[in-house]
Amino acid sequence: MKRPQPPGARPGRIEDDIKKALTTEQLAEIGAISLKFNQIESLVEFILVIVLDVPPPLWWEVVRRINGMDAKLSILRRYYESNKILSDEAKECLKNTLDAVADYKKYRDLIIHCVPYDIDKGIGQHMTTKAEPVQILLTKEALGALYERLCILNEELNHADLLFRLGSAEGAKAVYPRVADPSRLRRERDVPAVLALVLEHQNRRLSLPPLPEFPSEEQIQADQARTLQGWIPLSTLFPQKSDAFERLWDSKEATPPQPKRKRWGRTRTNIRFSLCAHGAPEMPMPIGPFKAPLPLAACGVKSIIRRSFLCPEGNIFAAAGEPERPLTIRRNYWQSPKPSAKKFSDASCGRQFAPHVAVSGSP
Repeated sequence: MKRPQPPGARPGRIEDDIKKALTTEQLAEIGAISLKFNQIESLVEFILVIVLDVPPPLWWEVVRRINGMDAKLSILRRYYESNKILSDEAKECLKNTLDAVADYKKYRDLIIHCVPYDIDKGIGQHMTTKAEPVQILLTKEALGALYERLCILNEELNHADLLFRLGSAEGAKAVYPRVADPSRLRRERDVPAVLALVLEHQNRRLSLPPLPEFPSEEQIQADQARTLQGWIPLSTLFPQKSDAFERLWDSKEATPPQPKRKRWGRTRTNIRFSLCAHGAPEMPMPIGPFKAPLPLAACGVKSIIRRSFLCPEGNIFAAAGEPERPLTIRRNYWQSPKPSAKKFSDASCGRQFAPHVAVSGSP
């Protein structure tokens, strides 16, 4: 789910608006991960003040002055390693729990501190304090898998808290005041019972499938090739863009009859021919009612568009203020009923298309 950025990697499509870069489900998972880990961090701090036997009025004063989660986990590790009541199995169980807290914290930090790197593949990037770029998966599946682990870890810590409490020798004397060796009794009777509760959640967490990994470049290229051949669905390449693919599929089913498709193909060919014939492209500008970004040539382009596409009257429209010019319409392009030349006025197409086109120059 996280990896060092591969050498030579280039960012994919980037969207400045986070609500457009990520889906609603992704944003919800990120918020849930952040808030759930806040609960886990509060549990760790509560266990710490219990272990240190801090008076309640000084709890927040103490835990907030211990800088960072790593320092708090280090104190807890030192406690159970030197404890004489906890068994070896209990110490190993607590080690696995605290290691999971430290590991999931790295994922949480990468998720909330990353920036979009390739929104189509669900990849974010974070620059570490050592100036090393790290990538993190932001797909819905990856975020959901991490959140599920955090929920189980939260329940696991609730029982690990009691296991830490059993390591207190003074607490054993208070519970068993008439027993000659209360620490031994607690070690042999109480610790195994609580350990079983912690292991129940820990084993459930460890039995989950591994977190999703980044697809290799070979796998991506193979998926693209199989998609072009129709072997796998297109949505499997970019899972978080499945809604867009569904809309594309719906639009494909609603395509016009064959004559209109041919007519649109001819129009598109004429547009490409006109653009390539007038030199290198300049700044892309939106053209037509569909706001299609087409580059305008350096000398300007008089768009050649069939009457059924943009101009119902069959006229060629130009920029405002451009003089009237005669245009010869060839029959093999337009299949006009009259192959003779016609003259068209600049303003005859109507004002409704003027905001969408800014072209100049001779065709």
